[in-house]
Amino acid sequence: MHWTVAQFAVAVLIACAGDSTSPEDAQVAGDWSLKSVNGAALPASRVDGGVTVTTMSAVLTMTGTSSGSYREVLTYQLTSGSSSVTQSQTALGTWAMSNGSITFHDQTYSATYQGSVSGGTITEVRTTATMVYSR
Repeated sequence: MHWTVAQFAVAVLIACAGDSTSPEDAQVAGDWSLKSVNGAALPASRVDGGVTVTTMSAVLTMTGTSSGSYREVLTYQLTSGSSSVTQSQTALGTWAMSNGSITFHDQTYSATYQGSVSGGTITEVRTTATMVYSR
């Protein structure tokens, strides 16, 4: 079969017509590592009621393309005086993305918050913190 350039272009357009995955969507699935909290590199500390809370690490695992589920495991250290304890917490939820903006629906803590994807970075904007993840 001999195809003209125009026929080839039409065939490519038809083949891709059902593909609504943007480059950002395709890059979301997988594991992301927390790099900063409120602009501070990890480990990032804050004092809350006389207790120092230090975020040590977090991994955000995303599944899906333009929507799906996520699992976020956060490890932190609580220090009061000379006593310290390290703990982890896991949050599960769903997410949906449109034009680089993500809405997270945290099912563990019944919260909804926004975020964004840009290149190799996911930013979560919560009421108490802005968290930046990268690959």
